[in-house]
Amino acid sequence: MARFAEFFAGIGLVRLALEPLGWECAFANDISEQKADMYRARFGDDHLVVRDVASLTADDLPADLDLFTASFPCIDVSLAGNRNGLDGDHSGTFWPFAQLLREYCERRRPPAAVLIENVVGLLSSSGGRDLQRIIATLNELGYRCDLLRVDARWFVPQSRPRVFVVALRDGVELHEAESVARSTRVRPDAIRRFLSGHASLDMGDIPLPDPPERSKESLRDIVEHMDSDSSLWWPDEKVAALVEAMHERHRARMDALRKAGDGAVGTIYRRVRAGRAVGEIRTDGVAGCLRTPVGGSSVQFLAQSDGNRVRIRSMTAREYARLQGVTDDFPIVVGERQGMFGFGDAVCVPAMRWLVEHALSHLTNSHADTQAARKQVTQPRLFERRGSQPKAARYSYPVAGEHSRRDPFTVAERSAIMRKVRGKNTSPELRLRRALWREGLRYRVNVKELPGRPDIVFTRAKLAVFVDGEFWHGKKLSAERLAEMSPYWQRKIARNVERDQRVDADLADAGWNVLRVGSQTVSKHLDESAHLVVRLLHGAPSPPLPAGVEFKPSRKSDDMDGTHSDG
Repeated sequence: MARFAEFFAGIGLVRLALEPLGWECAFANDISEQKADMYRARFGDDHLVVRDVASLTADDLPADLDLFTASFPCIDVSLAGNRNGLDGDHSGTFWPFAQLLREYCERRRPPAAVLIENVVGLLSSSGGRDLQRIIATLNELGYRCDLLRVDARWFVPQSRPRVFVVALRDGVELHEAESVARSTRVRPDAIRRFLSGHASLDMGDIPLPDPPERSKESLRDIVEHMDSDSSLWWPDEKVAALVEAMHERHRARMDALRKAGDGAVGTIYRRVRAGRAVGEIRTDGVAGCLRTPVGGSSVQFLAQSDGNRVRIRSMTAREYARLQGVTDDFPIVVGERQGMFGFGDAVCVPAMRWLVEHALSHLTNSHADTQAARKQVTQPRLFERRGSQPKAARYSYPVAGEHSRRDPFTVAERSAIMRKVRGKNTSPELRLRRALWREGLRYRVNVKELPGRPDIVFTRAKLAVFVDGEFWHGKKLSAERLAEMSPYWQRKIARNVERDQRVDADLADAGWNVLRVGSQTVSKHLDESAHLVVRLLHGAPSPPLPAGVEFKPSRKSDDMDGTHSDG
């Protein structure tokens, strides 16, 4: 059975979509304990790890995974969000996921596929640069990508368009991308424009059937019966006030809904227009896109005709579940608000199932073969050719898999990509800072006057601390593993190692002691890392250093004075 790991798992709706297709969930991760309660109620606790994705390492994951899925937070890339992009606190969690995937690919058999889901605002976030960075990162790891748009309304009565990046690895040949291609429902004009503007990315089309035109169900089919005296129904005066504040077009829709009678339904969102809150209703049998109910404008309301009036109430968690294609046997063991939050922040089950069934079925169909046989199997032709000239000819390097290939990006493109890789304020660095602060230590950070801009600096003690990513700084890479890597990465890592040695020498000559701690060491042994710094500041002799830690003493006679504060 094909095995997958589900990241940003939430309440487990990706798992709910994939398991009937023959997939086995071998690992699931989310940071929210509240969502974990719903996940455990449905699936148990065997594979769920509730931790920050930045704290995970490849050792935490099972071997022989065939698929990684990631529905990372959309707040910073959504059109309705703050648009901070992949540098934001929420959507920026893509980067620790990508680092974990990179480490897994370096140390284990790389997963055959990666599936990333997010809002359509990702297409335009940071002018398209955020999506470019995601795809470029996957390309660097040996994946060829397809970019798709799938709308939940094709399967359920909810308007919920989402962008999917499907990344495939084995046996995919490189072909030149066309600058113009025919738009379809799954690859509309916005996607084709992105592809035309980013021809250097390694992209292709997966043959897919036409999706359904629309759901066979309407909104009315999923509505729960509610007694007329239920406390969920708004008082008539509150309904009248909302209608009075509506735009004329929406008041007309409310009036038409009232006249339709017979329990006709619509959905309402509150919006802020011209500085005031107004209600906007849709009555086409399709609900608006579900959101997490964190504010008044994020809660979706149900409007239903009742005699000669229209009544309004909040939608229920069960109705949210049905709009995500979840059957009523899914237990809701939390309160209504938390249930709405869990389902509103999830994927649409039949939409995800349709995509995986048609884009990744070759993985489940071939999984009965032995691992040795699978390595020899040529993957079916998953990508439609976008041009006749191989990408290898354009860039003068052989096809993927040969270690002699050059970097597929121009110098300018590679420079732009690498500038976006977070070099400071990484999650392990922030965790170590907080641990040192709790120990009563005060310090400076990223001191640009010093060689290498150390991450944490104790000025009086003349101790410079670096928190280094293991991959980027060549740590935990055997000579054999490094030799297997492409020349581009060999040179890249070698330059980083040489730079680290030069920085250490310059600091030592200037009278500084240098401590380098691996990011994985910080994540796994935070307290020990912080206590090591404390001991060095006190001038105590260092015990044998643990793996992932390097200490370079000063070359001058200046001794650390044991001072705990720069203040």
